[in-house]
Amino acid sequence: MLKKILCLMGVLTVFLASQARAEMGLYGQALLALDYVSSDNYPGPDNDKPLAVNGNRSWLGFRGEEGLREDLALLWRAGVYLDLDDGGWGAGREAYLGLRHRLGTLRLGKQSTPYRLAGERLDVFADTRGDYHGVIGSIDGEAVFGNRLKRLLFYQTPVIKRFQMSLAASPAYQASGDADHYALSGALTFDNGPLYVALAYEQLQDYVSTLGRYASASAGNARATKLALGWDFGQGSKLGLILEEAKNGARLNGDELLRRAYYLNFSQVLGNVTLRAALALLDEMDAVKDSGARHAALGLSYAFSPRVDLFAQAAWLGNDDGAAYGLLADRDDPAPLLPAQGEDVSAVSLGLVYRFDRGL
Repeated sequence: MLKKILCLMGVLTVFLASQARAEMGLYGQALLALDYVSSDNYPGPDNDKPLAVNGNRSWLGFRGEEGLREDLALLWRAGVYLDLDDGGWGAGREAYLGLRHRLGTLRLGKQSTPYRLAGERLDVFADTRGDYHGVIGSIDGEAVFGNRLKRLLFYQTPVIKRFQMSLAASPAYQASGDADHYALSGALTFDNGPLYVALAYEQLQDYVSTLGRYASASAGNARATKLALGWDFGQGSKLGLILEEAKNGARLNGDELLRRAYYLNFSQVLGNVTLRAALALLDEMDAVKDSGARHAALGLSYAFSPRVDLFAQAAWLGNDDGAAYGLLADRDDPAPLLPAQGEDVSAVSLGLVYRFDRGL
């Protein structure tokens, strides 16, 4: 036993010595919310309005950087979701290795696409039941775009006169039978402080929908285009607007399932209190009658510190008879609230979140 302890101490000493020449950090989020959920399709014991504990949007990660030359550095990151309500580990979140140079940054691994990053800062209800991924990037309740993809090669230019471009590709983001499929994603952003503008595009080759109602539809390339606008008025007032056109590649009667989404939000900081509101409208999909939806969220939070917030909010998703949008965060969400087709879903939440990012 003594030999094992000495051996472990020796390995730890070598590891810490190596980190003296590099930077390493621990980052993450601990979020736990109590949700009061109302949905005709919620799988409760009496199909009623149950209370649910949601801690699946918590995560823990490590990241590091080491200078190789004066103008070259190695970057890496590895993170995993935590399930605070069950006390277990969740799926992997991000994991990549890359190089940063004065000509740009190159990374390879599972990571957010440029499409996801473009406008992500405008999601004022991120990781809660009001998260905008329930409508942005979602087609009929399926999180098609704006996800974290595997095997993603990501390149980002340096900031040039407030402009920055990001390009990414994956040779096999999704496996279907014996075939793998490539993904392409790109974004151009402009940020001068008060004004933020992002234009993004994403394409998923031969996308296979996970929704059974499209199983008989012919598959094609899923495509999405997004324009994100943000304005900081100063004194804590911020406005965000997102316009998106997306299709999941499926065809019914020769028509593509294309839909448009319009999302607007506003936030106001008043001392330690932040007020948030969001509205969204989803047009009908081509070839699907009564497939539109509406989304609304309203909430406030109290900051005990820059890292700890107590929040209360309400989120609602109203579906037309032919739609089935829900309240979800993205494809990583292990517990989305997805109602039956034509049904509405809402959630009132009370939660606590702790965010941290520190060196080791």
